[in-house]
Amino acid sequence: MPRVLHIFCGPFPTHQGTQVLVDQTCRLSTELGFETVLLTYAHGQQNNNDVPFTVKRVADFPRFRSYKSGPAKEKFILDLSIVFKIKKEIKKFNPHVLHAHHYEALVAARLADPLKKRALIFHQHALFEPELYTYAPKYLASVLKTAGRSADRWLPRLADTIITVSRTNKKLMEKQTGQKIENLYPYASLDRDLSLKSENENREVIALYTGNLDKYQGIDNLITALKRLDIKNSKNFKVIINTGSDFKALQNTLSSELSDLVNFVPFKNYSHTFNLMQRSDFSIIPRSLYGGIPVKLINSLSAGLPVIGDNRLMDGLNFDHGVYSVNTDSPNEFASAIKRLIVDFKLRKKLSCNTLNGADIFSKSRALSKLSDIYTDILEGTI
Repeated sequence: MPRVLHIFCGPFPTHQGTQVLVDQTCRLSTELGFETVLLTYAHGQQNNNDVPFTVKRVADFPRFRSYKSGPAKEKFILDLSIVFKIKKEIKKFNPHVLHAHHYEALVAARLADPLKKRALIFHQHALFEPELYTYAPKYLASVLKTAGRSADRWLPRLADTIITVSRTNKKLMEKQTGQKIENLYPYASLDRDLSLKSENENREVIALYTGNLDKYQGIDNLITALKRLDIKNSKNFKVIINTGSDFKALQNTLSSELSDLVNFVPFKNYSHTFNLMQRSDFSIIPRSLYGGIPVKLINSLSAGLPVIGDNRLMDGLNFDHGVYSVNTDSPNEFASAIKRLIVDFKLRKKLSCNTLNGADIFSKSRALSKLSDIYTDILEGTI
């Protein structure tokens, strides 16, 4: 039986998109008949999670309990621990493939196997250039953008095969690295529900944002756009922010009018979030940073929920896929799109039906077939 060692430098599992993608990929490799092991940090929200693959963890030292994206001093030490753990697993588990999720895991895998005795896949979850600088003070922005651009261009070359998560990333990476890049979309894991809540056009309309409140998610874009709405004419409109982050600070910054408009709902579990989707009329993704594809986009479309999102992040999806693409950095354009979906019942209904086309792109069967092709190509002559 072929063996694959997945490597992820972060807590697992959690309810965040990155961890969902790691979980999905491990499940796919298991279904393809690979003996699958995931090497990750000690911490996770469900350490006894029932998964069809083996999870191995480095020691919980230094103790690390953060679920926030971005760098941390504890992560540097834990990532060094990952390097030594990979070396041990190469001897003990003897994997045919090392499957590294994102940059930290890529570097760790290459340090552990500098002579390239094992095939190495780099699974890029997002570009560094548009995101890295958001984790540091503004005066470091220019330096970190340059560092991120260099990382995107040079680090992927450490791998034998490069996978990314969107066609947009694929084109950018091929231009930067001069190498062939494989595109592997995450897949939808929700059952769809195309029924609108009521045929009554005058009922309350609900928009949903689900996810963390880190700066790169563009929550400021959403709040600014909501301020541009004519609140007096939006009495039958509510925004639900479903998050696992501490939302008190953001909640306290809202004006009284926005406090009435925005409801914060703590994240409980995926079933609870899906119930919120079924109650909502459209989903809002305010993030404008390109370089990835939001799992929340995929899940919204699979649930029959139209999406307003930034045109740099929607990977070419449009009205025909149930997506209303805008420039979310433009408060007026963003607010105009939100208002249009509030008042135009027929448009919401049409977009909801069109999500069938969008969800089909992110099917599990397509992802399974694509990963099978990638693994077959990389293993030719090694087994």
